[in-house]
Amino acid sequence: SVAKVTDSNRDAYRGLGIAYLNNGMPDEAIEAFNKVLELSKKYDSIRLDAMKYLASCYYETEDYASAVELYTEIIDKTDKKSVDELYQLYYLRGTTYIRLDDENNAALDYEESIELNGEDYNLCSNMYYNFKAAGYQDRAESYLKRIIQAEDADAYLKGKTYYILEDYEQAEKY
Repeated sequence: SVAKVTDSNRDAYRGLGIAYLNNGMPDEAIEAFNKVLELSKKYDSIRLDAMKYLASCYYETEDYASAVELYTEIIDKTDKKSVDELYQLYYLRGTTYIRLDDENNAALDYEESIELNGEDYNLCSNMYYNFKAAGYQDRAESYLKRIIQAEDADAYLKGKTYYILEDYEQAEKY
């Protein structure tokens, strides 16, 4: 069944916001997600979910300061036992800090993300590409070097990492 959009139906506004976002209409999505927040008196799953989407909209519209503010609020309100949720939030806020040219806070959030999730290859390589795109080459490479230095690193991933770092001689060994 389709939820009817009324002034008190926050689920309908959430759905409307998602539809707007998925259809490339972030300004309209921001309006809908703000309505969800206006109608939500407590920090429940619907409010937190709307806040995540809203932060994503702010990121998409290059309002990075508002996105960081929302990610911070979400992190503060998220159950600390929700490790899967938290590592992603720290990653997203870290990525947003990079857009604000705040390398240090980005690195702190990325470190927190790794602490919560472990040195996952995809996570570390995404961090590498984000820092590299922002011009932080040394910081970027530090995330890939973790993969190489890990005792239990997969040989294929080590070779791939050396290749990305353009160390072709080492890459051929794997």
